[in-house]
Amino acid sequence: MKLLSPIISIILILIIIASPVQAQDSTAYGPDHYEVDRDLKEELNLVYIGASWCVPCLDDSLKQDLEKIKLLLYEEAKNNEMNYSVIGIANDQSIEKGWGLLNGTGYFDEAIIGKKWTNTGSINFIWNQEVLQPAVPQIIVFRRSMEFKEGIEIGKKEVLIRKVGVNAIHQWLEDGAILNYV
Repeated sequence: MKLLSPIISIILILIIIASPVQAQDSTAYGPDHYEVDRDLKEELNLVYIGASWCVPCLDDSLKQDLEKIKLLLYEEAKNNEMNYSVIGIANDQSIEKGWGLLNGTGYFDEAIIGKKWTNTGSINFIWNQEVLQPAVPQIIVFRRSMEFKEGIEIGKKEVLIRKVGVNAIHQWLEDGAILNYV
């Protein structure tokens, strides 16, 4: 087996060292922070719906608000002995652009990307709702029961909050991201 020349090896090392790496704040929500606990009977879910063509969705202040909301709801779930999940939905036709949007918005446990307004996430969280709010950005917080027996029994979603638009999301966070449920 022929080894790479020393010059090519040095170039490859320099490329690897010079490559930008996205730094994550150690307090940022991440999939390793909360794994499903099969003994818990409920789950709290945060859904973020955005699009790369939505100028407000690209704003850094919205991204910062989302990270704060993720952490607040993570704590809410933990304090109330609930599992927790964050779902990202990109209403983009292009999977690459949608992935870029969600990837730039922090960690998600699940992602739905592509098919614009007809993707599974949009159908489930926008079109199949009593009140239609086809707009981005928006967040939805819901809870549902979950029991792990021989399979998984999942209860109906109870929407706790829906905020549409950057101002509504920001104001809800400023007001303490309160969820009213029993």
